[in-house]
Amino acid sequence: MNSPHGIDLKNISRVLREEVPAVCRLVAGAGGRAWLVGGSVRDAILGLPLRDFDLEVFGLDDAQLRAALEPEFPLDYVGRAYGIYKLKGLPLDVGLPRSESKTGQGHKNFAITADPNLPLSVASARRDFTINAIYYDPLKDMIEDPHGGVPDLAARILRHTSPAFREDPLRVLRGMQFAARFNLKVAAETTVECRSIG
Repeated sequence: MNSPHGIDLKNISRVLREEVPAVCRLVAGAGGRAWLVGGSVRDAILGLPLRDFDLEVFGLDDAQLRAALEPEFPLDYVGRAYGIYKLKGLPLDVGLPRSESKTGQGHKNFAITADPNLPLSVASARRDFTINAIYYDPLKDMIEDPHGGVPDLAARILRHTSPAFREDPLRVLRGMQFAARFNLKVAAETTVECRSIG
């Protein structure tokens, strides 16, 4: 069974069929909205097997998110400083939208602030590439694609999402990996950005 948005449900594991919608329903019941984002959405559109999942939750603060999830799912608090919770025993991370600002040299010097009220278009701009910034709502079978990742996937183009790309030099290496792994052509403007990172 295929979603009208190109999400091939045959390739989606039991985690997406059962646990991911369960988490989304808990979030919705608490007044928030959970979106799948990142590699799982990209790979589902490409028809590849899915192994791990990232949910980004809008409209709930940290305490509200924990209150919604803890009665049903044991949480691992390892990523809490970044607004991210791992669901123990599942390949599933649940996080809040966040903004990042560079505080020094290197790829680790960032001030990270979780903000559940960030607009999706703003939250998505911190992601590296358009193909990793496609949001999918499993409950509504709805895609939000603020940076054009779906057409970039169809055209096999690797393009950065925003000027924030240049803040982390490791994104250049990730870009090379993605280009090779998915047989992508790097967009001209992204090549310029990569060359400007020193």
